[in-house]
Amino acid sequence: MRANLPVNWWAGNLRPHESTISFIARFCAMNEISPKRCVEFLEEKPTEKGQLSKVNRIATLLREPPEIIRTVFTPRLHRVICANARIPWQFDRTGLRYCEQCARYGYHSGLHEINWLSVCPFHMTELKWIYASDWSSSSLVLRVALLRSLME
Repeated sequence: MRANLPVNWWAGNLRPHESTISFIARFCAMNEISPKRCVEFLEEKPTEKGQLSKVNRIATLLREPPEIIRTVFTPRLHRVICANARIPWQFDRTGLRYCEQCARYGYHSGLHEINWLSVCPFHMTELKWIYASDWSSSSLVLRVALLRSLME
């Protein structure tokens, strides 16, 4: 899937503060590709002269506003919040924290992964954990699989 080929995605499909894992899970499902292939698609360099910034390049590929792209891909909002508050942030590569109500709508936010939050900032419901039972895959593949199973 080269960057100039059509993909199953429409403008306005990306939601503010959606986690990168959530985007990858939805994009992979819509295009029937692996997480690795999705990352390769997003990382492809433009062939024309004048390099676009990562945000502008992804915005162009997905036909999404750069403002929304920034909330999903750069910088990781939860890391910035923790750094500004001087609170350590821990990322669990074997599991995924989520809000049941958000998952029902096919949504997962990076905010759900902030270890010192105990409730979803959108629904004020307790955040839950789901863990992988298969350790043979990469962290990205495991987390995408966990999120897809929740959303299905």
